[in-house]
Amino acid sequence: MKIRITALFVFIFCLSGYAQESFSIPEAINYALENHLDLKSQQLSKLDADAQVSEYIATGMPKVSAGANYQYFLAIPSQILPDFLSPVVDSRLAFHTLIDPNAIGTGSGIGLPVQFGTKHNVSGSIDFSSMLFNPSFFQGLKAVKAASQLTDAQEKQVIYDIKSNVISAYQGALITMRNQELIKQNISNLEATIKETRILYEAGFVEKLDLDRLELSLENLNLEVEKLNGTIKLAKNVLKFQMNYPLGQEISLSEDLEDLNSVLAVDDLAIYKEIDFANRPEEEVFEKALLLNEINKAAINATKYPSVNIFGNYSQNLQRNELFNNDENEWLPSSLVGLNLNIPIYDGGLRKAQMQRAQIQYDNLSLDREKFRYGLQLQLENNKISYENAKAIAINAEKALKLSEEIYRVAQIKYKEGVGSSLELSQAETEIYTTQTRYINALFDVLNARTELLKTLGIL
Repeated sequence: MKIRITALFVFIFCLSGYAQESFSIPEAINYALENHLDLKSQQLSKLDADAQVSEYIATGMPKVSAGANYQYFLAIPSQILPDFLSPVVDSRLAFHTLIDPNAIGTGSGIGLPVQFGTKHNVSGSIDFSSMLFNPSFFQGLKAVKAASQLTDAQEKQVIYDIKSNVISAYQGALITMRNQELIKQNISNLEATIKETRILYEAGFVEKLDLDRLELSLENLNLEVEKLNGTIKLAKNVLKFQMNYPLGQEISLSEDLEDLNSVLAVDDLAIYKEIDFANRPEEEVFEKALLLNEINKAAINATKYPSVNIFGNYSQNLQRNELFNNDENEWLPSSLVGLNLNIPIYDGGLRKAQMQRAQIQYDNLSLDREKFRYGLQLQLENNKISYENAKAIAINAEKALKLSEEIYRVAQIKYKEGVGSSLELSQAETEIYTTQTRYINALFDVLNARTELLKTLGIL
């Protein structure tokens, strides 16, 4: 019994491992936003920008540090002092009339080697420094905060691109699957016709050529199904890539093409809308980038103002020949505080050159935004035309498909009743396959054109 239960759990686990997930378009988008590597990379950039803000703030905060130092002199350094002893000795000898006063010399000129200090030197200190006034620091703080906000805008742009790519890939896979469904439906209908034709052939009412022609059409349709199997896999792989879904795992689409097909029957007001640049994530990126550039210029200009820092130090020093002999010198304290004033006077034209470059960057960025807006307007007009044309073609293709289906239905009836030829039936059959292909392609063009239009408008 235990073995059977274990085997059952293993079987269930294996089934769950190979089970495929089903996604609608919103679910596919949500999965992509949770797993897409581009978005994760952008989120890391956001975290890095936030860390840069904290790092920059830390540069303006008070700093406290402590240190200790120990030195042991194997040989205490010596210094040469002038020979001031010889004249003193001669003076004392002359005072006692031991030598002639005129014989007092000026010293040997060789100098006397002397040693200062002790063998052991120990010191400890605490240093403090803080910024009191620095206009360029506060402008720089605004700049790093603006850079962090820029990464927020860039993240929105990445999200928008991911949504657009997932929708396009999903629709491509759905259209390909729908095309295969139509062919399989044609195969089912054709197999029924072949079955009836074979009965008529065996009864002597039709020729062998009629049956062969139908069987050849069936083989061609089966070949198309096999081709589409590979095409569907490729389309799903594109969707998986856009979602960052495991490529080795199966995926199914729960969206119904008929729901997407409803756009053909709706007079979409989107084609009459004018573009609102604020709806596009790129516009916010431009705004944040221009703001950052303005702040950078202000930070450069602020370098012409003075800055003031405060600093302080407290230390103690111990000098002994025997380190642990408390009869020798005690710790000697020292402390100080001070201000450091920096007044920029002449920088060789550095600030002027930096301001010129910052202004050029600002002007270039403004031009890029204008080019983006102009290109977006052109893209909107072209997308409207493409959408209207694709929609009109799809509506006509749908009418042609229904007409070809009716012609094929009548040709089948005539053929079964013996008043129509197999050639007429084959022609009707070929025509319905052709119109089906045109309809599928037209529907795909409509969905793509509509997606591009909504993306351009920023309302995807």
